[in-house]
Amino acid sequence: MKELAAISYEKVLGLRKLQQMSVVIPGKDKIRERRPVYVFTAQESTLKKLQKNKKSKLITLEVKKPVWSPEMRACVLDFNGRVKKTSAKNFQLICPKNPEKLVMQFGRVDEEHFALDYSAPLCALQAFAIALSWFEE
Repeated sequence: MKELAAISYEKVLGLRKLQQMSVVIPGKDKIRERRPVYVFTAQESTLKKLQKNKKSKLITLEVKKPVWSPEMRACVLDFNGRVKKTSAKNFQLICPKNPEKLVMQFGRVDEEHFALDYSAPLCALQAFAIALSWFEE
């Protein structure tokens, strides 16, 4: 079996709405092909490899931290006009090695619709799975 991503959540101050997400995905080889992570037992999972510090072939992504806006008197993220509504579901993912480059952003456009933007190293399936996991209660 191949693993495309491992997603983990950590509650901040014990609150569901305040949580930190980390995503680990397989890296790419020299010809930019995705290196599959084959899993035969629970000990070989992506998260187990990360815990054992075998990260050389893995890419770690983290939620971008919001910044304080004195005008709004709140912590905010810049979605470049793609997200219109404030929501606990809005987030952006970055690679800690290059925090200026957004890898993924997800946020509420209106009461029923969300926007999902992603770029390399994520594929569409990984981005969609990450967004869906954010809704797990």
